[in-house]
Amino acid sequence: MSDARTPHHDLTEQELRAWNFIYQKAAARGIWRSEYAAGLYVLAALCSAYVDTVRRYRSPGFQPPRSDDLIEREKRRLLIREQLSAYGVIDHDRVHLASINAEGLDSDIAAVCAPNTLPETAKQ
Repeated sequence: MSDARTPHHDLTEQELRAWNFIYQKAAARGIWRSEYAAGLYVLAALCSAYVDTVRRYRSPGFQPPRSDDLIEREKRRLLIREQLSAYGVIDHDRVHLASINAEGLDSDIAAVCAPNTLPETAKQ
């Protein structure tokens, strides 16, 4: 097992960006604990999957999602926001207040996965 402050090697690039972003926010706020590492892997994967799913739904030729799928996606989005709050990425009072960007993504979750969140040292 790797050090709790070091992301696991099998994360995708987008998951790695999310992992680093969330870890850095938690560490900066002084709330990081090594016990959070396993949950951080899951949260990074959820953030990445949310971004990929929304982009896929909005791609040309993709079948519109069923209402049940939209409801489940919204539940996952709120769960992600709650967890981002727990890790200090967003304020607790903003969990239910989110802006949606031009891509149809939750702006906070999109920022967690954005390309500029991956430190240069992690890209090598």
